[in-house]
Amino acid sequence: MVILKHRFQKFVTAQRKNMDLLDETINFYQSTHTELDTCINTFRNSNSNGPLEGINRKIKFLKRGCYGFSNIEYFFKRLIVSLHRN
Repeated sequence: MVILKHRFQKFVTAQRKNMDLLDETINFYQSTHTELDTCINTFRNSNSNGPLEGINRKIKFLKRGCYGFSNIEYFFKRLIVSLHRN
């Protein structure tokens, strides 16, 4: 009787793992099915925010390196010169 109980517990544990795997598979399918157009557009249009991130990095670098400006116009002039240099 003990062996049968042990085998039954192993069976139940295995079935729970299978149900968890099945639930994960269903969730994956549902999320990819609803977002399929978004996934396709990501590969079709290879837009990147890299140039914008580069500009943001230059602005932060300029602010950090100058320890602030007393005149905001001078800051913007330095920023424009820095952006057009590269």
